[in-house]
Amino acid sequence: MGLIASDRSVCDLDQLRRATGHQPRWLQRIFAEYVGIGPKAIIRRYRLQEAADAALSGEPLDWAAKAAQLGYYDQAHLVREFTRVVGMAPAAYARAHCMSANR
Repeated sequence: MGLIASDRSVCDLDQLRRATGHQPRWLQRIFAEYVGIGPKAIIRRYRLQEAADAALSGEPLDWAAKAAQLGYYDQAHLVREFTRVVGMAPAAYARAHCMSANR
């Protein structure tokens, strides 16, 4: 799991397999046993956390470029997954956080 946290280029299970030299099924078993969820869920969590951090940075952001950097197919893929997990689009998340921080 440390590799996923430290190497932001690991965006999917195949990249994790190549980086570790272990087969996907072995990785899934080890993660299930020691972490309680699969490696894909951990990778997704780190990607979404990085997207959330970017949304809250206050800096202008090229979401299409950020989506590509995080391993999403395109900006729409990132926004759909973010919205599904967080409950709102990245821009709405940033606005909501900004409003609550200014109170």
